[in-house]
Order: sequence, then structure tokens, then C-alpha cells
Amino acid sequence: MNAQIYLIRLSAAFLVAVLFAASVAGASSFNPTDDSFIDQYSPTANYGSLTLVKVRNNVGHSSSQLSLDPLLAFDISSIPPGVTVTSATMYLYYYVYADNNPAGRTLTCYMLTSSWAESTVTWNNQPTRSATMTSQAIVPAAYGWMSWDVTGDVQDFVDGSETNYGWIIRDEVPWGGSNIPTACFRSKEYGSLIPYLEVQWSGGEPWPPDWRGSACTTEQHWEYSDDSGYWPPDSYYNPYGDPGIGFIVTHGWAWLSS
Repeated sequence: MNAQIYLIRLSAAFLVAVLFAASVAGASSFNPTDDSFIDQYSPTANYGSLTLVKVRNNVGHSSSQLSLDPLLAFDISSIPPGVTVTSATMYLYYYVYADNNPAGRTLTCYMLTSSWAESTVTWNNQPTRSATMTSQAIVPAAYGWMSWDVTGDVQDFVDGSETNYGWIIRDEVPWGGSNIPTACFRSKEYGSLIPYLEVQWSGGEPWPPDWRGSACTTEQHWEYSDDSGYWPPDSYYNPYGDPGIGFIVTHGWAWLSS
């Protein structure tokens, strides 16, 4: 956050300071905190240490228990609160296939709705997921980056209406024959060409909203109502308990700094 100072004239009657919410905008790229895949055929196996994740449909020539589904999670807590997410895209690098060529197949993405960890996740203990598909992508004919639009999910994470557990990718189109196409992607353990989440946003407030309306000590003599505050002269109000952000009122003027 860039340093900001506001000088506001207070009324003689009530020492009223109006808080200005400056607009912010930004973009960030996030690498996974966790990535792995789950294997329906080996339901207790964990693959969190591998340098790849795999996607495969579950319907083969003689079995319908063959799904391979990648899971990915990203820490996006550095995105400012209150922003409008204008774009959020998850990228995975498709680098090889197994058995039949998956080119043209549709890979769907779903938001996860419960916790998991790459070091312990298996088919048997896999997290729950949303019943509604987030987005889909088509496997290209040539190797390279694939992407899924997750803008709505990231907005929900920022707003707090959903908890961020990441996403699962699935191949849900039945194959119905032998040698099911399997798409392989680099995982974060590979060290390069690893998955990433690119987020762009606009708007929001440079002042995190968690202090608004909060109780203060009697020494602070602080009352909060809408976007106005009342202080006695020569007082100092610090909503976070450290010198990073605070309000100083002296001789009818309020200094707001961050």
C-alpha cells in the first residue's frame, strides 16, 4: 500500500472527520500452495510429491473406476478486501499425454468446498466440491498452457461468501473404450511451468473494513457512526494497535495516515 495522508477540517461543533475510501486497483499472480491428483483405481494412494498431475475419465472398456482428478489450491489472502475481481484465470501447463490423445476433450473445473492437503489427499478422503461447474477448457492439439476462468469463485473468496479451498479438474465425458486419454500437467514440484492463478481487480478500500464500528477504550473517546468519527482535540486513534495506520486530531484538524 502506498503511503497516504489526508488533512480534513473538523467542524467547530463536533470535530467530525469524514473518512475517504480511496480506490485501488491491481493484479497478482499466485502459485499453488497445494497441488495433487486423486486416483479412483488406487483410492488410498497419495501423489502430492509428484512433479505432475493427471486428468482421466472414469469410464473404460471394462471398468468405470478409473478417474484421475487434479486438485489445486492458492493463497490469495493478499488481495485487498472489498475489491471487484475483474479477471481470475487458473493456468496449467499441458506437456504430455498417455494412452490415446486427449485433444479436443473437455476438462471441467469445480470449486472445492472442504479442506484438503496435498500430502494426505486420496480418492477416499477427497474434499467435497460444488455441484455447479465453474468453467471448462478444451485440451489443445499442441502442448502448452491451458486455462480456466475462475473469476466468480475468486470474487466469492474475496467477499467471504465462500471459503477458498481451491479447485478440482475433471474429464466427465465417457470414453467407453480401452486406453482412456490421459492429460498430464506440470505440478509445482517440477519447479518450472508450474500452475498459477492470475487475478486482476479494481475498486475496494485501502482501509481494511474490520475496524469499522469496533469498540474502543474510554481513553480513545471514539464513537463511530456511518462514515463519521468524533474525537476530542489532541487525541490519537489507532484502529490496529500499531503506528501503521492511525488518526491524529489536533486543533480542529484530523490527520489520517497509512
